[in-house]
Amino acid sequence: MTEIKMPSAGQTTDEATIVSVNVKVGDTVKRGDVLVEAETDKAVLPVESFAAGDVLAVLVNEGDKVNAGSVLVVVGKKGEKYQGADAAPAAPALASAAAPAAPSPTSHTAAPTSIGTEIKMPSAGQTTDEATIASVNVKVGDTVKRGDVLVEAETDKAVLPVESFAAGVVFDVLVAEGDKVNAGSVLVVVGKAEDAAKYRRGGAAAAPAAPAAPAAPADSAPMPAVIEEQDEYLPIIKGSVSARAAVPASAAVSAVRQHSVYSAMPNAKMMARERGIDLADVVASNGQFIKRVDVENYVPIAVEPVATAAQVAAEYEVMAMTNIRKIIGRRMKESLSEIPCWQCTMVIKMDACMALRDTYKSKKGIKLSYNDIMAKAIAVASRRFPLVNARYESDEVRVYKHTNVGLAVALEGALVVPVVKDIDAKGLEQIALDYKSQIAKAREGKLAPADMGCGSITISNLGMYDVDQFIAIDNPPESCILAVGAIKIKPEWDGEKFVPIHAMTVTGSFDHRIIDGAYGAQFLQELKTLMEDPSLMLC
Repeated sequence: MTEIKMPSAGQTTDEATIVSVNVKVGDTVKRGDVLVEAETDKAVLPVESFAAGDVLAVLVNEGDKVNAGSVLVVVGKKGEKYQGADAAPAAPALASAAAPAAPSPTSHTAAPTSIGTEIKMPSAGQTTDEATIASVNVKVGDTVKRGDVLVEAETDKAVLPVESFAAGVVFDVLVAEGDKVNAGSVLVVVGKAEDAAKYRRGGAAAAPAAPAAPAAPADSAPMPAVIEEQDEYLPIIKGSVSARAAVPASAAVSAVRQHSVYSAMPNAKMMARERGIDLADVVASNGQFIKRVDVENYVPIAVEPVATAAQVAAEYEVMAMTNIRKIIGRRMKESLSEIPCWQCTMVIKMDACMALRDTYKSKKGIKLSYNDIMAKAIAVASRRFPLVNARYESDEVRVYKHTNVGLAVALEGALVVPVVKDIDAKGLEQIALDYKSQIAKAREGKLAPADMGCGSITISNLGMYDVDQFIAIDNPPESCILAVGAIKIKPEWDGEKFVPIHAMTVTGSFDHRIIDGAYGAQFLQELKTLMEDPSLMLC
């Protein structure tokens, strides 16, 4: 029987809140399974099982406050009875306390010292025995505050920041990048400035004295040698790294970092290190801490070289991001990151559609657009291929009974998609009138929420700009979007000779969760058949 306890979350963190309990009594778990997730003021920590077996007891609930050492879950053999924490024997703990600590793998070791405060490697987790020093952010002689990140250590699970829990001057740095360390290894020693000369590493020779500070220029204030006691308890900027202070930021960079600096999840830190991203530039989407998805979605902000105000004004203008641009950006990013989209292109002969358009104009005085004709063809094709009327919502595919087709409309600095509903129940004349009305409302800024966001498929037509072919990004939660190019005269072999035809490319972008390759290709083939012979839409 094994008690899974809350590990130490860091030397400056005393308490954590249970945010999720992933197991229940009776579940079978393996070594390394995440049983509970606990949130500190720094990060969300996964608590793993270091034993395999059945869950005998779960002693916490979501929202509970726990300290390091609190029993969270008990794992044992099936049929064993857990009698509570009070029944657990205490002797092994005494024995382990008397046993000498295992030496650190690093070559840098230190004996306890009465001068200065030793900053040690905290426990990285119950299944992790060793860590590698990824970065050392301080040197001997540096002044640090409580909460400053001195060292970052990388385990097989995450990158852990090691913070100072004392204010003062760095007496000694006992590790270097690449060193292997265990929990409890001394990393840095911090103390009062006046005690620096008295410090001895392990009681041996004196550590190299902190370099004397260069004489301050006459126009600058001297740096205080001793941090005042109250400075220890000034608000700590979460995620701050003292090493960053050594590199002065340009005025432009400072202007970019006007948002709060957030703490980060370990996997977010690891990804940021891999991609060379400064977490100080990343905004937490939840307003609390940076997650892996925030790093994935981070777009670097180009920083111009420092220039005079006149030079900057001459080089560019600042265009404020409107709400609609922000919404467009968010939805397109959502589409690219969450929808497994695939594309397929079909060439459609448009001679028959052009003749139909001319007939409506000459005999009925109605100006049909090719979008009107395509919308009707989509509705007829959906009788055979109903998944084009589907939307992926709330983790389910919802197939609607009617065909609602959106049309992408470009506005000044924006893009909207008004929808005409029940296309399947309308004739071409009514479809044309409805789209004309929706486009007018869009350009006048009078579209209501009910006019948008209710489609199952969207038409995006750039043919009027002489675009031959393009790929459109799916408009979630719709099943597909059709990218329509310009009508061009192209040669076609009729068996004996090449003859000129009017051809148009249509590229479909399909949500693979709803529409597979063969299904999407067959739908486009049906659409091609109907538009090349519009009389079939009457059937």
